[in-house]
Amino acid sequence: MTDTNARNQLSSLLLHLDGAYAPNTLRAYKADMLEFITYCDKAAKCALPADPNTVSDFLMQTIDKGIKSSTIRRKVSSISAIHRLPKTSTPIRGLALTTWLLVKALCMDINAFLYDSE
Repeated sequence: MTDTNARNQLSSLLLHLDGAYAPNTLRAYKADMLEFITYCDKAAKCALPADPNTVSDFLMQTIDKGIKSSTIRRKVSSISAIHRLPKTSTPIRGLALTTWLLVKALCMDINAFLYDSE
């Protein structure tokens, strides 16, 4: 999907959510997905639906930028939520286990990571 098509699809999905979610949630979804779409366009990858490896690569470059762990968790949540809306499978479920564990380890303190029941 091209950058323009992905942006149009995102706008359409967010329009359907207007009023169903808090304005800050919708702003976060939009900002995170626009960043992801821009990344995908530069990497010549499809943003919607995204391949799990594309999401993994995006998250890894986000981590490399030194962004706070809470922001990374929000980005994961936003990408996953937007992919669930049109009833497509979320690429978060398909992330390589090692990448997912790395993201969790970076995003959580060690005790929460060791005793997480997810």
